[in-house]
Amino acid sequence: MQIIGNPVECWELTSHASRAIVALGFHQIDKTVPENDVEKEIYAIVGNCAYLDSVMSLLLLRPRSLPKLRVRVSDFLRDQNNAMSMLEMIPVHDKILDLMLDSNAKRSPAVLKNEVAELRSQMEDIYKLMEKVSKTISS
Repeated sequence: MQIIGNPVECWELTSHASRAIVALGFHQIDKTVPENDVEKEIYAIVGNCAYLDSVMSLLLLRPRSLPKLRVRVSDFLRDQNNAMSMLEMIPVHDKILDLMLDSNAKRSPAVLKNEVAELRSQMEDIYKLMEKVSKTISS
């Protein structure tokens, strides 16, 4: 659905996958190293779902369907071949979504400015990581 340009259906499929992950208890992963191939595959599925949930929820300004995970997705997928730096964006997406959806919180302009500055700093760190990974891949 994402590839064919239907973000609403993509978000819906992702939310169903998130519900299945929660029903199976995989949202409660609390270790960063899988013990076997089955766990490695589960971690990859949860990581991809968390990423899609984060991106699609931010794109459509909808609440996330997957609860906050106990570990950072990028930590438990470190040893796999994937775009690690993109997984680092999940907390940034989540913070932006929280700022956008939390209309009840009356933040002062100074607080908002600090939060945006923190997000920019995190994004600069991620960009540096992306550059580093890119140089490693092209070498």
